[in-house]
Amino acid sequence: MHPLRRRGRGTDAGRVTGVPRWQPGGARMNAAEVGDILFRARITPVMAVSDADAAAGTIDALAEAGIGVIEIVLRSAVATEAIAATRRRHPHLVVAAGTVLDEEAYTAAVAAGAHFAVSPGLEPGLAAYARGAAIPLVPGVQTASEVMAARAKGFSLLKYYPAVPSNGSQVLADFANVFPGIAFMPTGKITAAVLGEYAALRNVLCCGGSWMFSEGGRTLAPAEIAARVSASLEIMSKHRS
Repeated sequence: MHPLRRRGRGTDAGRVTGVPRWQPGGARMNAAEVGDILFRARITPVMAVSDADAAAGTIDALAEAGIGVIEIVLRSAVATEAIAATRRRHPHLVVAAGTVLDEEAYTAAVAAGAHFAVSPGLEPGLAAYARGAAIPLVPGVQTASEVMAARAKGFSLLKYYPAVPSNGSQVLADFANVFPGIAFMPTGKITAAVLGEYAALRNVLCCGGSWMFSEGGRTLAPAEIAARVSASLEIMSKHRS
């Protein structure tokens, strides 16, 4: 079992998610702290932002529902603005920058105030640039060779992407035996219907996606967001190994 999976089972404290309140202005997170926070968070909303003002209301609803970590992907011109605005509006919310593809995007994530960066793949130049830099990078993998390459570069917390299209729960179950020191954050077409499959895996810290705030391209009302967040957290806690 990954050491992060041994911490705090059944003893989540704080808000609904159990995510510790991050102190603004404190020391920067390291990769181990990011992993610990993701484990306690259990689920992470992954949000693409086209309108920063509209996104603020959804983020407010997620925070009110008990979400402690959110990933805003760098797929639009206003994404970094949304990261910065979220840091100001919710100073105790842990904010990740997603879809970080290169050094330029990593630098933009740092400037916007992201606590850590997430990439869909393992790009050697970006991996080298981010090692020991301003904020931790969580690189993405899908194959055993990519996990081995990431481990050789010193990464032990990885994004698994895309999860559902690649039968991720089965792949990660095998990875748990082959790579006992590696933890994963699966994302990609995950819904509440498959959460239990991933939560039961000892190498999965949390699951990311949009199912808790969006459906069919439509943003859900705050009450529905709260209900989905609560149900998803319960599923993750119930099935954790």
